[in-house]
Amino acid sequence: MTYTLHGDPGRILGMLIRGPVEDRIHEQLIHAPIRGLKVQCEEAAAA
Repeated sequence: MTYTLHGDPGRILGMLIRGPVEDRIHEQLIHAPIRGLKVQCEEAAAA
């Protein structure tokens, strides 16, 4: 299964958030929830 999720912080936030801060926010909002969902799906499939 493949998936893609894109987020747009908007114009104002996009101008303020750059570099490492942007990467950390992206990790928290996009990647962490997806990893949690993946774990739940794998656990449900194994049960």
